[in-house]
Amino acid sequence: MSVSDLSPRVEDPMTTVEPVQARLREAVEALSAIERRATTEGERRSADWVAEELRAAGAREIRFSRYKAHSTWAVTLVAHSVLVLGSFLVGGWISRAIAAIAAVSLEADATGRSFWLRKLLPGKRVGTNVEARIPAAGGPRRTVVVVAHHDAAHNGFIWHPRTVDAGRRLAARTGTTPSYMGLPLMAMVAIAAGPALLQRIGLAVLGISIMLSVQAAFSRTVPGANDNATGVAGLLELGRRLARNPIDGLEVILLSPGGEEAGGVGIAGWLKQERANLDPATTLFVGLDSIGLVSLSSRHASARQGATARRTSSLSSAPLIGRGSLGHGGWGWAPSAILWSCAIGASTRFPCSPGETE
Repeated sequence: MSVSDLSPRVEDPMTTVEPVQARLREAVEALSAIERRATTEGERRSADWVAEELRAAGAREIRFSRYKAHSTWAVTLVAHSVLVLGSFLVGGWISRAIAAIAAVSLEADATGRSFWLRKLLPGKRVGTNVEARIPAAGGPRRTVVVVAHHDAAHNGFIWHPRTVDAGRRLAARTGTTPSYMGLPLMAMVAIAAGPALLQRIGLAVLGISIMLSVQAAFSRTVPGANDNATGVAGLLELGRRLARNPIDGLEVILLSPGGEEAGGVGIAGWLKQERANLDPATTLFVGLDSIGLVSLSSRHASARQGATARRTSSLSSAPLIGRGSLGHGGWGWAPSAILWSCAIGASTRFPCSPGETE
């Protein structure tokens, strides 16, 4: 069975546009009402809510898993920056070497490959992931893990609308969203390898980064309607469809981790526990994140999105992406709008099958 077989039927009241939109809105509003910063009691309550909704949707084997981490990404950025600034007091090649090591470490942290410095820092708390499964019809031959984090971000000057808009414009041109770690990383590289002027600029950037990070860490938690109550709403609706119409040979894991806004620590903890049970040759990860930002009625898709739509037009036979290690950064991620529009969007014109992408 292909993804196109999941398209809503007009005569089915469960899948017509109005009931689906009503369920999506209700889910977004309910989750947005919970203050759910990573590793807090609010995150645990949001995980409980997601579990109940997954159960109501017809999913099976609902269970929780725990991870241990800080509640904000600011901890690791400040720690790396302070390490570099402190080493500069020593001067010479030692400070350059420490700056280079810190840059490599911060990049590994930002991409989820290594959290070694976080593990050494105090203040970690327990966070909550929740997952459910949709068994394959006729026995599993492949696995799709659909991921939508349920925690919400904190605010801060770093997320000023002008900064966010600039990042979105860059993403629209390049297809890549700039990392919030980008400037500190460049500053560390400048300190490690640049001349005296660049080193002084790098030190100033790190000082400003520390101030912005601390301010963000102590800012309030946002409702997170788009990021990522919309993704969770999509996860629930997809689970409801697949529970009623499972795909032949395809097991689906519906995973809603916490800790994404703290640096992907929730799913990193989940992978640490589950990697032995996942075969890279038969497992595909699909992320649903901030899908309310995408206009599903648009007839125009970028070449990048169109290519991905062609590759994922049939989940039961789609070529797998991310055949590398099972580390957090080792999997490929399909754009969230693809699965959303093909499997859920009743009236979307987003390209879902070959021949519709030009």
